[in-house]
Amino acid sequence: MSLLRFTFSFVYSLVGVSGFGAFIILNNYAAAILAIITGFISIITSHIHFLDFKNKLPDWYTPQQLRQMSSFGIYCFAISTSALVYFSVIEIMQKRPIMPIEDSAVIPMIWCLITLKSGLILAYFGRYYSRQNDHISITEEPATQPNEEAEEITP
Repeated sequence: MSLLRFTFSFVYSLVGVSGFGAFIILNNYAAAILAIITGFISIITSHIHFLDFKNKLPDWYTPQQLRQMSSFGIYCFAISTSALVYFSVIEIMQKRPIMPIEDSAVIPMIWCLITLKSGLILAYFGRYYSRQNDHISITEEPATQPNEEAEEITP
């Protein structure tokens, strides 16, 4: 199952990065920024899935770090929701056409939805894997060596 998740996340990250290149060429910079953010979030998610597939996730990340990745996904969700509201208001107020692409507000709205979904997926799987690996102690202390008695120096 983890291999399937990795495959979908990896393809999603390629779509985000290629969308960035396409929208830079088409001069729709808002959609390009949202596409690269989506690609970045999907790269993080695919990295987590890959490590879980190889059973190396506990070696790389502690449950606390996975929860921080989950929080990052929630932040990305909130930012993309705010951007979705912004572009929706722009579309309603100005009634911009979809074509030409550089003036379109609909295309950044679609990328806001895609970024929103990527943030939710990262939040979910960050929390999922952190709960799965909670049995690992976060602060493992190394075994202490017994103190060797210092030799007394006599004058």
